[in-house]
Amino acid sequence: MANSVITNSGAKVALQSLNKINNQLDTTQKKVSTGFKVADAKDDGAAYAVAQKVRADVTGLNAANDQLGGVNGLLTSTLKAIDTVSSKLSTDVSTVLTKLSDANLDDETRTQYTEQFKSLVTQMNTTLQDANYNGTRLLSSTATNDLTGAAYTGGSMEVTRNEKGQSYTVNSSGTTADQMSFTDDIATDISGITTVSADDAKQLLQGVDNTGAAVTSVTVGGVALKTFTSLTSDVNSAQNQLGNDSKFVGSQMTYNSSRIDAMEEGLGSLVDADLAKESARLTALQTQQQLATTALSTANSAPQVLLSLFR
Repeated sequence: MANSVITNSGAKVALQSLNKINNQLDTTQKKVSTGFKVADAKDDGAAYAVAQKVRADVTGLNAANDQLGGVNGLLTSTLKAIDTVSSKLSTDVSTVLTKLSDANLDDETRTQYTEQFKSLVTQMNTTLQDANYNGTRLLSSTATNDLTGAAYTGGSMEVTRNEKGQSYTVNSSGTTADQMSFTDDIATDISGITTVSADDAKQLLQGVDNTGAAVTSVTVGGVALKTFTSLTSDVNSAQNQLGNDSKFVGSQMTYNSSRIDAMEEGLGSLVDADLAKESARLTALQTQQQLATTALSTANSAPQVLLSLFR
């Protein structure tokens, strides 16, 4: 190769090498600083597009789980209330109706048991009225449903269950429209009841009238009360319905969480940088940069050597 002061081939080669190393160094520093090997579309357009879709799905699943968590709290609160009512029915209400069925009770004792019965009805109503989560109720003591604004038949709500917007309806109404109408099942206005007779108590407890025919309600003091059997059946149906809803919501949350974990693991494999590897590469490139800079400096000084020949 001829020596020339016009064309410095060595400097050109050294400069190209330095530029290449600098580009690699910039890429590696970006990976180290961001933690991603694919931080944007410039790095890898196809991989970045896939990553953005996965991130959107993860965001959707997290949002769905937030909704499901709220509904799960509502279901748990409602089930606790219904379980409390069920417990009172099977113990206290059953006991007091059995005592009121005794035709030999004196008036004073009957009045005491009647007041106890009325107190139990009030307690059950209060329990159902207090069944709420963050101000939302599936059960209502008013004429309209808190969730739908429709005539009260037990509440329902639609909740998003996954990232695709697919929904699940939580419905306390069960299989029939009035299955959860506790304001009808347990009368709220019991002021008209002054005495529960032995005959009324028997009908309420046994669910049959004096002729032996099955009845679902008995009018006591002008107040229609559902029979013990009918009310217990409604409560059991409500427990089953809401229990199934609660189980589904819990399972869906667990499934969503497992999908989120799997997606994030796949996303990491796709776009995350191997920082140990990149750190070692960064050190190597910095060394190469120093050597390339030295080589360029040496190449640039070559024409000066030629000039010395003319001195």
